[in-house]
Amino acid sequence: MKRREFIKYGAYGVTVVAFGSMVTIPQFIKVGAARLPNGGTLKLSMKEVLFEMVDKRPVYHWAFADAMHGPRIPGVMLMAREGEMINIALTNEMDEAHAFAIPGVVDSGPLAAGESRTLTFAAPRGGTYLYFDPLNAPVNRVMGLYGAMIVLPAAGNTPYSDPTPLVQGLFDALGDQGTMPEFFPGDAWDPARNWVWLFAAVDHKKNEMVRNLPAGQAIDPEVFLDGYLPQYFLLTGKSGFFSSHDPEIFPHGNIGQPAIIRTLNAGLATHSPHIHGTHLAQIAVDGVVAENPFSLDTWSLPPLGRVDLFHPFVAPLDAFPWPPSNILEFPMPFTMHCHTEMSQTAAGGNYPQGAVTDWEIRSPQVGGPEASEEEFPSFRGMDPAMFKRTSTAGRGSAGHVAKESGHGSH
Repeated sequence: MKRREFIKYGAYGVTVVAFGSMVTIPQFIKVGAARLPNGGTLKLSMKEVLFEMVDKRPVYHWAFADAMHGPRIPGVMLMAREGEMINIALTNEMDEAHAFAIPGVVDSGPLAAGESRTLTFAAPRGGTYLYFDPLNAPVNRVMGLYGAMIVLPAAGNTPYSDPTPLVQGLFDALGDQGTMPEFFPGDAWDPARNWVWLFAAVDHKKNEMVRNLPAGQAIDPEVFLDGYLPQYFLLTGKSGFFSSHDPEIFPHGNIGQPAIIRTLNAGLATHSPHIHGTHLAQIAVDGVVAENPFSLDTWSLPPLGRVDLFHPFVAPLDAFPWPPSNILEFPMPFTMHCHTEMSQTAAGGNYPQGAVTDWEIRSPQVGGPEASEEEFPSFRGMDPAMFKRTSTAGRGSAGHVAKESGHGSH
């Protein structure tokens, strides 16, 4: 008796559900974002899906599915303001027990097959959080049941409720042309300018092993981990070309439009992201705000790790001459890739197909509003809709395609 065949779903794209007063804050996810008023409830279920990899191989996964967007890997991104109430109605549509947890914040406990339960909790202190299924660790998480949550503080001009003095000073200097205009020209930080890089990996042979188990039988984690060898590495659900060219994954803006890049790791490998063309300030690690937000261009991201980085969006340190005299040099794209070798060379040694993306200075204009695609056409020149979920049919050219399964014809 095996899990039954699958129903097709459309292409993935990262999206957001914002709770409560977040309805007044512009979202960095401009397409597909949904907003819940105060007291609203997000319906979230756990499902089986087929997730199409960058080489069009459909791979069996488990996914969180919200009622507005369907199943996604990673699950829909949650946004809230500190202290506001979050309601999530969970339903386990699979055969084995599953759960939803944000360490230190909330834990649903096991939900049996077919069981539903509603979680109500206050948004924690400002920061970056990883939610996932902690049962049968790490199997349920690695199979695809994970996502990110961003909480903005109740007050202040930083991403945190209790910034350290140096982090507070950093954000106070932004937009203050009398302080350090040579370092921070342009604007103060706009809370809409957040990007999320959520790393994960996939061993399709292990996922297929789980798929072929009898319904309701959980795999022994030791068996799952024995010989685990990922062929695919994902950045916020995509790889290679698709993660490099999705404007909701690659940070972009004018000179002097600072941004926060929130990096998380739901996989099993330790990652070592490396950004070209600039240095970032490491402002928080695993929810702890940095006492000394030093600059770096490479950082360590272990399994379940969370590292927040401040991107100044200023002239690259090695730019010569600066500013460029030729306006045609804009937009200026730079690369971010992972220094963990296998994340770039797996699945046939095809470098561009791993955990990689870009960041881009759109124009020499200092500060907002951000230059439009019409003013400074990107080399991408692509319709953002091609990265979005558009139908219930497979759409291989758009990247990742999911197909859902159910239960009952085992």
